[in-house]
Amino acid sequence: MGIFDKKIEYFIAVVNEGSFSAAAKSMYMSQANLSKQIAILEKEMGMALFDRSGYRATLTKAGEYLYQSVSVLKDKESAILDEMSHFILGNIKAGFTGVFENRELIDAVRLFQENHPDNEVELNRFSLDECGSALENGQIDVCFGLQSSFRRYENVYTEILHGYDICFVCTKNHPLAKLGSVEMNQLKNEQMIILSKKFSNDYYIDFMEACDRDGYKPIVKKEVDSFEELILSVCLGEGVALCGASSVRDENLVAIPIKETSHAPNYVMAYRQSNFSPSTELFIKFIRGYFEN
Repeated sequence: MGIFDKKIEYFIAVVNEGSFSAAAKSMYMSQANLSKQIAILEKEMGMALFDRSGYRATLTKAGEYLYQSVSVLKDKESAILDEMSHFILGNIKAGFTGVFENRELIDAVRLFQENHPDNEVELNRFSLDECGSALENGQIDVCFGLQSSFRRYENVYTEILHGYDICFVCTKNHPLAKLGSVEMNQLKNEQMIILSKKFSNDYYIDFMEACDRDGYKPIVKKEVDSFEELILSVCLGEGVALCGASSVRDENLVAIPIKETSHAPNYVMAYRQSNFSPSTELFIKFIRGYFEN
């Protein structure tokens, strides 16, 4: 979107590029069409903007005044449009997975609506395997979740908002519970509770590939279908788990940092690589800035 009539854009291009031919090339149009548009502009304004009597067209006094005037506004165009975006009205359909839930996202959405009260954000919860297809088929405009959930969707672009520090999670009476950190070779004989393919096939594959890169095959004691079941199983002493430190809130468990592991899932903002509404663009820009600060 631009503030100026397209003919003004053409006029500025001719002056900046130094000739009609160079301007036409920069604007990806024919010189004849560009000349026609400038002629229409001059007719609408009732005055000549270029003196064409010489070898190269030069600005008339009126043309010089117009160029100086619109150049000042052109320099401010981006800032003007940014400020105008505060008045955009719309509805944004956002999805989230609810896995390793991040309070920051809720805070960011709340702050966005405080700053842009005329833009309503509709939050929809999906499973990890549902979120990518919901985004691709247009059910939602933007989605937040683990990067692995979107990798197989060619038309979906992801931006990393933050990473997760994956930890070794066990009960307080576990032999390793007192350690400040652990290495992967210390976990090779541990009975693992892991999230199943039913929870998310993409997450399961990502988890197993990370284990392989770390040089070990986990001893799987139990596969569970939800994160809540995973935490409960560890609390009951049925095994240990690997998950994000921020997700462990049970006082009976400890989360111990792991040295040099390939288990490093990213929390991302995902959206389709196509045109979207001004409201969605405004929302994406706001969320990006929120997590960058």
